[in-house]
Amino acid sequence: MTLTTKGTRRLRQVLVGIVAGMTLVVATMPHLHAQSQGSAVGQETMTAEDPRERDTLMFVGGVIGLALQGITDPARTAPVRFATEGAMPRPDPAILEGGFYLVSVTAVPYDKAGGEESGRTVGGVLLHRDRFGRYISTRYAAYYRAAPDGSIVVHSTTVEPIDTPVPKISIYIVPAERVISGLLKTQPVITLLQYVANNAVPRFKTRKADRGEKDYYVFAFFMDRLAEDAKVGLLIGDQSGGFTGHGRDTLSFQENGWHVAYTPVRFALDCTPQVFFKVVYTPGTRVSPDRRERMLVAVFTSDSFLQQIQRLLAKRGYNPGPIDGMMGPRTREAIRQFQQDRKLSVDGEPSVFLLGALNTSDQPATTVKTTNASTPDPGMVRKVQWGLAQWGYDPGPADGVLGQRTRQAIREFQRDQGLTVDGRPSAQLAAMVTDSRRQGSASRSQVRSKAWPNKVQRP
Repeated sequence: MTLTTKGTRRLRQVLVGIVAGMTLVVATMPHLHAQSQGSAVGQETMTAEDPRERDTLMFVGGVIGLALQGITDPARTAPVRFATEGAMPRPDPAILEGGFYLVSVTAVPYDKAGGEESGRTVGGVLLHRDRFGRYISTRYAAYYRAAPDGSIVVHSTTVEPIDTPVPKISIYIVPAERVISGLLKTQPVITLLQYVANNAVPRFKTRKADRGEKDYYVFAFFMDRLAEDAKVGLLIGDQSGGFTGHGRDTLSFQENGWHVAYTPVRFALDCTPQVFFKVVYTPGTRVSPDRRERMLVAVFTSDSFLQQIQRLLAKRGYNPGPIDGMMGPRTREAIRQFQQDRKLSVDGEPSVFLLGALNTSDQPATTVKTTNASTPDPGMVRKVQWGLAQWGYDPGPADGVLGQRTRQAIREFQRDQGLTVDGRPSAQLAAMVTDSRRQGSASRSQVRSKAWPNKVQRP
C-alpha cells in the first residue's frame, strides 16, 4: 500500500526512530516498569517475530504519539484509524506547549488470549523532545483489531506520563540587573528558558563586567517533564554534599509539569571559595509513597571553565596569574608553555581539549602503535568528546578514553538527533559534533552553551 499524504510522510519520518526504539524494548520496558507506580503494559511481554506484526506495532505507537502532539491526519491516511473519537488520546498540554516532536517509540505486543480474532494489545513508551533538549516520556497501551479492509482499528487507548527517577537539570547564572521581575511571574517556562539562556553568564569564561562580588539570580530548569505536584528547590552553600546551605530566598513554579527553581545570591565568579548550587527534588503523587523522599539530584559550582584550567595550570607548576576566570596575558602564556611541553598544537587558547590534557597524567602524549579492533581510536574519541562539550553535553575530559560519561553523552546526542542510539564513537559522529555550522544553527546548542556543568556525580 503506497501512502503519499503529508501526514503519512510525517509518520514515516517518525518510524525511522521507531526501528531503533524497537531494538531497545527488552531493556527499556522492565526498567521503566520498575520506575513507575504501575504499568500499562502486561506482566509478560514478548517480541513480535512477524515483520508485518512489527510494522503494525510501529504504526499504532507512532499514531498515538502524534495524536498526543495534536496531529490526527495519520489516523485517517495511514493504515491505522480509531474506532471512535473516544478511542483517540487527547493531545497532551505539555507537548502542545510548542516545538515538541516524537523521536522514539518502543512497542511490545501482549494479551493474545482468545485468538487472533479477539484483537491484540500493544504497550510501550513514547518519547517527545523539543529544540531546547527537554523530554517528555509517556507510557501507552492500545487495544486494536484488524479490519476486513486490511486497516488497523484502535478501539481503546490509555496514556500515562512517566516521571524520571533522577531528572536532568540545566542551571544558568544571570546578573541580577538583567532579570525582569515581570517575566518571572507572567511568562511561560519556554519563554523564560530562552530569555535566561540568552542573558546568562558564559560558562567558559567570565567577562570583565562579572569581575568581583555581584548580585546574581541562579536558575535551575528541570529538563524532564514531572508531575505538577512535585516539589523542587535550590540550596546555596560552601559545601558540595548533603542538604547543607540555605534556600530561604528560593522560589519555584511549574507549568504543565515543567518545573523551575530560582534564587537571588551574591557572590564573586572570579575568585574562591567556590559557591555550590544544589538542586533538590521531591517526587509527586504519581510515584509510590515509599519513593517520595527528598533527594539531591544535582550539584553545580560557580567555578568557571577557565578557572578550572587556571587552577590545573597552577597545580602543574605553570603561572597563569590569579585564578579569576579572566583570559589575561599570563594565562595565555601559561597555556602556550603547557602546550609546548605536551607537544600539542600551540595557540594559547582555552578549550575542552586543553582541559582534558590537563586532567591526564604528566607524561607527554605518545603515538599509539597498535590498536585493538574493538578499541576506538583515541584521537577520534578525543574529537568526539571535544565536539560534544561544544554542543552542551558532558562527556568528561577530552582525554581520548571512552568512559561511561562519554558513552552517555554520545547516547544523548544520538537520541536528540534521531540517530541510532548505541553510545559508540565513529568518524561520522566526530564530523557531526565538530561541524561549526551545525552547532551555530542548533537552538539546543545555543541555549545550553551557557548552562553550567554539573560538577558532582549524581546519586
